Amino acid sequence: MDKQELEKKLAVIFQKLNIEEKTKKLAELKEKIKDQSFWDDHRAASQVMQEISILETLIDRVTMAQLLVEEENWPEAWKAIKSLEEELYFSGKYDSGPAIMTIQAGQGGTEAMDWASMLARMYQRFFERKGWRYQILDRSVGDEAG
Repeated sequence: MDKQELEKKLAVIFQKLNIEEKTKKLAELKEKIKDQSFWDDHRAASQVMQEISILETLIDRVTMAQLLVEEENWPEAWKAIKSLEEELYFSGKYDSGPAIMTIQAGQGGTEAMDWASMLARMYQRFFERKGWRYQILDRSVGDEAG
């Protein structure tokens, strides 16, 4: 992967993630928290602080990718750009919302119950590795297997 190709990918990411707009929004939010009455509503203040954190993280990641390309650190630049491309997949209107997932063993007896248990464990580890919160709402354990 050469510099031009990485720069091209980075330009697409910059445009699709709307980094300029996000930078402006971050500046507006930082101005908002300087107001004396900002902390009067703790719930709203908490949401604004969380949004600031998310925006700062995203902007920092894009900036870091740009620096890595400029410094011609190809392996690290490639990793950073791949990570940002993944971010694009989950940047839709509803992608930051909650989801409910169901895993059922169905037919197959003990082996199906084992498989469902392993699949649930795999997803839990994946969520933990990604830093995503999850909650098991209900679980029916089989007689012979999980």
